[in-house]
Amino acid sequence: MMFTKTRSFNPSFINTIQEDEIYHGNWWLPIHPDDKVSGVLTLSKTAGIKLNLIGMFKHDSSETLGHTFADHDIILGSTLPGNGLITIVNCKERQRESSSISNTVDGSVQRFNGEYLLMGHHTCEYKNLKFSKFEFSTTYLTDWMNSKQVEIDFVNDEQTIVSTLPNKEFVIQDEGFRVILTSWASTSLGGSYNSSQHSSITIELDKAITFKRFQEDFYRPLIDLVQFGSSLLNSITFLNILPIGANKWVKMIPTNEFDQIKRAKEPVHRYTLFLLSDLTEKNDFILNWLNFHRNTQHIFSLYFDSLHIGFQFPVTKFLNIVQSTESYHAERTKDDNIKLRMRLQDLLIESDDLLAPIISNQNAFISRTIHTRNYYTHYNPKKRNKAASGIELLCLTYALRLLLDFHLLLACKLEKTQCKQLIIENSSFSSVKQLVNENDFWKD
Repeated sequence: MMFTKTRSFNPSFINTIQEDEIYHGNWWLPIHPDDKVSGVLTLSKTAGIKLNLIGMFKHDSSETLGHTFADHDIILGSTLPGNGLITIVNCKERQRESSSISNTVDGSVQRFNGEYLLMGHHTCEYKNLKFSKFEFSTTYLTDWMNSKQVEIDFVNDEQTIVSTLPNKEFVIQDEGFRVILTSWASTSLGGSYNSSQHSSITIELDKAITFKRFQEDFYRPLIDLVQFGSSLLNSITFLNILPIGANKWVKMIPTNEFDQIKRAKEPVHRYTLFLLSDLTEKNDFILNWLNFHRNTQHIFSLYFDSLHIGFQFPVTKFLNIVQSTESYHAERTKDDNIKLRMRLQDLLIESDDLLAPIISNQNAFISRTIHTRNYYTHYNPKKRNKAASGIELLCLTYALRLLLDFHLLLACKLEKTQCKQLIIENSSFSSVKQLVNENDFWKD
């Protein structure tokens, strides 16, 4: 038997809502379980979580004749068919119609927006709504973890032999919590080939926390870590939680996570800054990242705004990366009054000639960056000739991103030599270097 080809099978399955979904059922407030109102729950990728009641909660209709909108911490539901349980959390009334207040003839209706919902679970205590365990995945998590777990061997371009590699698990331990990165795969060759793969991040906590606290301390920082490493925007693909008192996972759907990011058609590794396997001290780096992210969220918001692979105005990309670079330096120095020129000089000096193959004249590069920032911020016609445009604007943007990438890695206490190695080996480095040299940018 002779293998003619060997391929690695490394899918990322998205198992959250891809299309709008509708649930019909009965809905009620925890404090009035007998006052059930029929209604329709809509989960929309663009509009979020919406509950439209065919009628009105009696408690709400008695409030000042219905003139004041009613907000509810929790609305419970039972969907049809199947009697599925749903808890909608943080519900804001957005519209109501009633014959008593608007002369409608179609009966009363009440409409709510929800912040998030729990599928298959009821909870009545909003104040005690805390969770001890979370599990989630993102668009490119499998790729970033570099978790090749299935080998597909093609024999004479016809027969297929599949071998499943060992499951992977990496545990990060710290005071009060554990972060667990897991990958597993399963295959079946019975009649036809079937395969599934799972990659996720699990947070286990010694003391239960609210969902908001989870978002701030773990969820947002870890998604940003995957985005930073993969150099690609990510969105959530699933989120499971373990409420206090529950004995099994509960699926959670947050309203701001419906807009799924489509995977790039090009090979993902083309964009990657670093993989999990590239980190020699994974435990220390991720813990340092979590600590660093707590005080620098504004930097990453600007940084990822410049990371769009799809269409985005080049000027917007440039201004975002300049501002995030300034914000990083300001956060580090705790001084908001330093000029951009001094900030760039400091960062370039500290990078040990990392960008020397790209920037032969640092003063020219810094001056061009400042003039370009000033022009596109104020659009003063007198400054137009000193501002970069076209290919040069693109090169400025990517050179600044490489510089900031280096310092963000360094801020998480990665060895300077490894920081430089990751930047130099990134495809953007060679691309920008080639464009700059071909066009003689920043020579004098």
